Amino acid sequence: MISGRVKQCPIIPNLFRRVTSNHYCVNSSLCISSSGTINKQLLENKRWHFYRTMATGGDNTVNSKHQNRLASERSPYLLQHATNPVDWYPWGEEAFEKARKEDKLIFLSVGYSTCHWCHVMERESFENEDIANVMNEHFVNIKVDREERPDVDKIYMTFVQATSGHGGWPMSVFLTPRLEPVMGGTYFPPEDHWHRPGFRSVLLRVAQQVISC
Repeated sequence: MISGRVKQCPIIPNLFRRVTSNHYCVNSSLCISSSGTINKQLLENKRWHFYRTMATGGDNTVNSKHQNRLASERSPYLLQHATNPVDWYPWGEEAFEKARKEDKLIFLSVGYSTCHWCHVMERESFENEDIANVMNEHFVNIKVDREERPDVDKIYMTFVQATSGHGGWPMSVFLTPRLEPVMGGTYFPPEDHWHRPGFRSVLLRVAQQVISC
């Protein structure tokens, strides 16, 4: 079982601590850190219409060659990702069962609709066909809106802060099929840069380490 193999691979969380990055979110006025507070004015009804329009191309029909399970969600943030080539699942039993059945790690991405760096990571990585193929092949991918599921956000943010010393959004966490967090961080650039592995490299290294254990 993958849960047992992960526990035998201490190199995985060590790798993740080395490559995760926090300053992108902390230094951005558009993306609060985990210790900040949300501007309630950003949660007004106008935002719902704006982000639904942005996510669906101006109407209620998703216009894209890609359409994943998020297209049926109500969250404006999840709807923004409904046309990503990533095979996103909402948080729920369907995704958990798939991870158990296929014995795969879960990649959990948590963000919110007004987070600047959440949109940057989507544009750079989640809309990238090559990166999406790696995600779909090796992981069960779950997208969560922290404003819709603050309970899920709190649980895994506590883990990220405890293991890396910081937190923020987007939050990126790898879980076992039993929903046990094994490694976590925040924003990752798509490719290696300044001697730091990018998101694609992190995905491949995590997948390879699990296979080799």
